[in-house]
Amino acid sequence: RSMSRPFSIRPAVPSDIEGVLDLAVSMVLSSRSDLRPEIPDLAILEARRRNLAQLETILELPEGGVFVATDERGELVGHVICMGNNIDSVSEAPQAWVYDLSVRPERWGNGVGRALMKRAEEFARALGLDWIGLGVTQANQRALRFYQEIGYGIERVQMVKRLEAVS
Repeated sequence: RSMSRPFSIRPAVPSDIEGVLDLAVSMVLSSRSDLRPEIPDLAILEARRRNLAQLETILELPEGGVFVATDERGELVGHVICMGNNIDSVSEAPQAWVYDLSVRPERWGNGVGRALMKRAEEFARALGLDWIGLGVTQANQRALRFYQEIGYGIERVQMVKRLEAVS
């Protein structure tokens, strides 16, 4: 890996929102659960866009950390969305939570994701937090390996079961 970074990380601004939304939506199918095959791709894409509809508000919150990676031409190549107001449901420990990390596939393996996660961790530390968490879909093995490589451990496993219709 080269030490030179063909990208830079900065806080997101309102003019970045559409690009962040487009990238997050375009990448969400790589996190599609194989336990919910009946849900159409289009429904997942629309749900992702709705889930991130508050992005403009998050940019204005002191506990909202949205950072973008841009290339030498200033084009968006990745982003991380982190909130510093999460509370762990078991220990009640205050923590930051990463809601989305997306990197353009052609930039995978170039350190963009690592740099974005490092920036999210710095943001959490600056808020006085000792913990940062995130969720990964089991089917997204590449992301799971990535997070483990950068020091994240599996704390809980979320499980789902399709309920049979009662006749």
